[in-house]
Amino acid sequence: MIAGLKLLAGCRRPGHECFRRPGNRQHLAFGYGPDGCPGSRLVREQLRLTPDMLLRRMPELRLDERRPEPRMQPAQIHRSPQALCAAW
Repeated sequence: MIAGLKLLAGCRRPGHECFRRPGNRQHLAFGYGPDGCPGSRLVREQLRLTPDMLLRRMPELRLDERRPEPRMQPAQIHRSPQALCAAW
């Protein structure tokens, strides 16, 4: 995914990651239908497995109580926290 961000039109610095380019929220990350990303299933499976793997390998990992409660990212379909501050 990082490699794709380096090639996107609208980047001020071609060859560098462009996470904050204008209009980057106006598309679907994986697409849909015959033009959808062929790697989307793999990435979704990795996202499903990663939290459990992290907690098994780092049992002391926890939310940082010194930080504010996580706020949810506004979305119509998929809800996720804007940030999770962790401590270990």
